[in-house]
Amino acid sequence: MKMSEKSKSRLARQIYRRHIHFVRDLRDMYIFLEQALSLLEEARAAYSQSEHKKDRRYYVPAVGRRKFARRKDDELRGIYDRYVGHSLYATFLVNGVAMFECFLSDILTYALHEYPKSITLKIHDVAACDTIPVDILLDATDRDSAFAEIIRRRVESVMFSRPQAYIRYISEICGVDFSDEVFACYYEIKATRDLLVHNDSKINAVYLSKAGTKARGQIGDPVPINGFYFRHCVAVLSRISGIVSRDSHKKFPPREAGSS
Repeated sequence: MKMSEKSKSRLARQIYRRHIHFVRDLRDMYIFLEQALSLLEEARAAYSQSEHKKDRRYYVPAVGRRKFARRKDDELRGIYDRYVGHSLYATFLVNGVAMFECFLSDILTYALHEYPKSITLKIHDVAACDTIPVDILLDATDRDSAFAEIIRRRVESVMFSRPQAYIRYISEICGVDFSDEVFACYYEIKATRDLLVHNDSKINAVYLSKAGTKARGQIGDPVPINGFYFRHCVAVLSRISGIVSRDSHKKFPPREAGSS
């Protein structure tokens, strides 16, 4: 399976640009959260010092009518405690992992467009793509649209695999060295994200299996989420993005401007 020099160069530049875009967005998110937290800390302190004992009204969304919730200042302090200490970091962590998975999906899409024969690549734990569904051929308006739909479905299938599998798949195509310890950290981060979304932040056997030696607790424990861990996550995702860009650049070196 060979790629033209033009395809290699184009792929390297696409991956590099996507890496830069992802890291910038990730850092923007971190900067925003850090600045927002300082303001929220001020508000929390104000509620902690408040001596007001009666309910206040707060507008809340409702279908078909205007609605208000009633909360005392000490209840507001509890809300701030919860979000500043845990829930806000958890929400942004879920968003950060989604951004990273989108980055990987885009990288894989670029690679399959430039290296179409790799669609049939077989990797353990990733279902093979040996045939073309009939509906794609029937619904396509031309060859390019059919090919684009094949790639879309292939990427979707790969990204629904375990993180170790889709990382290995991308590695095979783009030459990424996934032996760095940072990848094991990512598997734990992804497992933490799954707990936040699917298991009320409580550690279960699935998490322990996915996180391996990086697991951060025992079954039934709330998985720790705080500022220190969130900073770790941002650093890990940035680092892996850089590795993907660096190693794909080695495998698909871009041509110098003016070269033929």
